[in-house]
Amino acid sequence: WSGRLRIVQRGKDATIQLTNKTDGKIFAMSRVKEGSVDKASARALVKDSSRYFVLKVESPDGRHAFIGLAFNDRNASFDFNVALQEFQKDVAREAAMEKGGGDLTPKGPAMDFTLKEGEKIKMNIGGAAGRRRAGNTGGGGGGSGGGFLLAPPPGDTPSTR
Repeated sequence: WSGRLRIVQRGKDATIQLTNKTDGKIFAMSRVKEGSVDKASARALVKDSSRYFVLKVESPDGRHAFIGLAFNDRNASFDFNVALQEFQKDVAREAAMEKGGGDLTPKGPAMDFTLKEGEKIKMNIGGAAGRRRAGNTGGGGGGSGGGFLLAPPPGDTPSTR
């Protein structure tokens, strides 16, 4: 079988759906309940286990089977693994929020980064190396030889400056 894999999350549950390429019908589906990814999907015990997984699929009457899943591309395998990890993190985050300990606001006193009256900010952009590069470009820098140069806007030619 060759087809499309889709992970669909609804609350604390998710499904790993294997669908046919031609008609889009579900070939097999593995349920992931309350973040228990390990019970639904596991890395296969093979030499290169970064691309091979085992899925546990169940029929509506309770029978189950294990299906080997292989990705041709490591990037697709990586994306599959990351999607499952993000699902687990999302379920854990929701559980922490329900317990009341999952407040997403920063802890501690608020930091005040506003400038007080009389305070100044001094910025040194480029330093001496930046001035040397700016002077060697031959572009228009106002003739001062210091600071930095910006590229002219699109469509701006030297004759229109």
